[in-house]
Amino acid sequence: MPRTSLVRKPLKTTWVFRVKENSDGTIERFKARLVVKGCLQVNGLDYDEVFAPVMRLESLRTLLAIANARDLPVDQMDIDTAFLNGTLGEIIYTKLPEGISMEDVLAEIDWLGHNPTAADTCRIACLLVKALYGLKQAPREWHKVLTQFVCEMGFEKTNVESCMYIR
Repeated sequence: MPRTSLVRKPLKTTWVFRVKENSDGTIERFKARLVVKGCLQVNGLDYDEVFAPVMRLESLRTLLAIANARDLPVDQMDIDTAFLNGTLGEIIYTKLPEGISMEDVLAEIDWLGHNPTAADTCRIACLLVKALYGLKQAPREWHKVLTQFVCEMGFEKTNVESCMYIR
């Protein structure tokens, strides 16, 4: 998206690299994650609400005690790249991440017959549609997606904990 049409300043991004190791210390794989510098977000402009509920420890212990007393199975799970599934309600632009070739980007953009110049390449920004790690609202947006999915499966939020569901 050309920056000339922007109202907001594009947020910077950075790459976070990590080496995942096996238990014996050998390298399992290399990981890279693109992260938005959320510390640059402006309240009321780039985000409004950021609260995402977390179950209180007392509630978790009560839930486990009830499950144990009734001999019910208890499972837990981890959802890879969970925050990337949140849909943004705000308009957020980012600068192109380091290492992304401008030539590759220009090859993918429909310029409506306009041949881009060097000046055009200085004004390119990315419009985020989905949440990225680092955004202040990413946990909240993920919670909304998860809640919708769980409720569509027939569960309801409890009155005690907004992140505990019953059926």
